[in-house]
Amino acid sequence: PVLNRPVALKVISTEIEVTDELRARFFREAQACARLSHRNIVTVYDIGEDKGRLFIVMELVEGVELRRLIAERAALRMEDKLSVMRQVCAGLHYAHQKGIIHRDIKPGNILLQRNGQIKILDFGIARVANAVGDLTRTGLIVGTLQYIAPEQVRGRADHRSDIFSVGAVFYELLSWRPPFTGENPIELLEQLRTEEPPSLSQLEPSLPPELAGIVRRAMQKDPSERFDDLAQMKVEIEQVQRGLAEEA
Repeated sequence: PVLNRPVALKVISTEIEVTDELRARFFREAQACARLSHRNIVTVYDIGEDKGRLFIVMELVEGVELRRLIAERAALRMEDKLSVMRQVCAGLHYAHQKGIIHRDIKPGNILLQRNGQIKILDFGIARVANAVGDLTRTGLIVGTLQYIAPEQVRGRADHRSDIFSVGAVFYELLSWRPPFTGENPIELLEQLRTEEPPSLSQLEPSLPPELAGIVRRAMQKDPSERFDDLAQMKVEIEQVQRGLAEEA
């Protein structure tokens, strides 16, 4: 109110008991995320507690969730999709360089603004949610299982886990369908563990084969077979962009 600045608040539900461990982790994660300063990452302004309720104050972004654009099959040109992909890689790579792994990359955590700039939301929230208890942990897995890396199900995650999730989001952006379509968590878990998603080239024959290859590499079950980092993935996406521009 002093600065007359519209902001967004993320508040932990009143149904969750705020233990000392949760409070410590919440503030630790929020402080780490507040150090991130990148045009493709939502800025954290403040953190606090009011009558036992923990909250984060962050930049208010006027944009549309990628989840909604995918659900509506929005009229995005290939150039627009590639721009989204390149920006997601840039923002996440910056965070990885700062030692921050997102752990919950999904279409609902990516906002597209009118000017074409994207913003990534909710860094650190997955780690906080994991500290809350079995009920929340189960809810977290069920809600994001279509996009998490196989090793995350086993409780392990590093920057390569985010790369898998990025690939899963890009797969859906390019084909309008998620890579894994199990009807329940058990089926999804089995698909994550043992199955390969249908080839993007078969689903969308008009896609450049190089682009389908980039997504396929990002989604390898073995983390060592994915890109070394998202800067490398971004370079290959830019090569596809240049190729399409030259053809045009």
